Amino acid sequence: MAPVPGSSSVRGLSLSAVPGVVVLVGWLLAGCTGGAGPAAASTATSAMTPGSSSPAPSAVPTQAPTALPTLTPNATVPPSATVAELAGATVPATCDMPAQQLAGGRTLAKYAPREGTIDTKTALVVDLDGDGAAEVVARYDCGAGGVGWPQWLLIYSHGPVLRGAVDLGAYGKQEHANVDRWSASGGIVSLTWSSYEGAGFEFNHHTSRLAMAGGKVTFADTKPVLNESREAEALVKKFLNAAVAKDTRTMKSMVSGAAYTEFARYGTNWSGPGRCPVGRDLSEGCETVIVSDGSVGLIFRFGFERTSTGTVRISTITFGGDAG
Repeated sequence: MAPVPGSSSVRGLSLSAVPGVVVLVGWLLAGCTGGAGPAAASTATSAMTPGSSSPAPSAVPTQAPTALPTLTPNATVPPSATVAELAGATVPATCDMPAQQLAGGRTLAKYAPREGTIDTKTALVVDLDGDGAAEVVARYDCGAGGVGWPQWLLIYSHGPVLRGAVDLGAYGKQEHANVDRWSASGGIVSLTWSSYEGAGFEFNHHTSRLAMAGGKVTFADTKPVLNESREAEALVKKFLNAAVAKDTRTMKSMVSGAAYTEFARYGTNWSGPGRCPVGRDLSEGCETVIVSDGSVGLIFRFGFERTSTGTVRISTITFGGDAG
């Protein structure tokens, strides 16, 4: 049968140009070629080879294989030292004792009355050499029969292995030396320490930095600290020098009226003023001798106080007798 005008023929079928029929045919054709709905029909039509009712095969995109990343094992970080390890640490020779391994944190009993101990309560755990593992920095105290020697600062890595030691006595160059306070930050230990003579005289205070460079311990930047003890001692020296020079104006400006009167009672011709060493505790004052009238050494005790402005001043002067 001849096609009806206004219609089309598909594989022997005659379809009238009825609204919706063309769309339906397109959808059916797409289904035959693996499409899915109207959108797929459009794609199928565009893929048709001229003169053919079958779509041309589409090229499948290819992708080069992605290389797997090469895994590099992390560098091995050694274990950190611990404070608990110090109980059996090795300590250097000092206090007339040889180098030895501690037992329970103490030197061997056969060296009594000499004895040495590690202060574990104040020990610092810090990575000094930058290898990722912490070292322990500890204070080592030793003495002979109750007389303390200058402290040592000992540095240990895991084991414990003694990495270095600092003898504060070699830097303070006085009979005693002790750490007052310290802290660690950025692989550096900052400390304030004191050196002095006898039972607490001629105090000197210092600041230093302990670190490691090239695997070796360094102790550097040691500087004196002007503290209130030294300030008080300087005041007494100035007062006594003014007395020798008969500079009463300076003397009166430095002390209270009562203190000046007490001192002036014992003479006007002064000479040979001695030192007045001030200890760690300013409230303990100091004691010195000065010669009156060229013949008698007199003992005076000086007391101190801190004013509201923060300065130190002489608060009292007390006569302590004849020095003989």
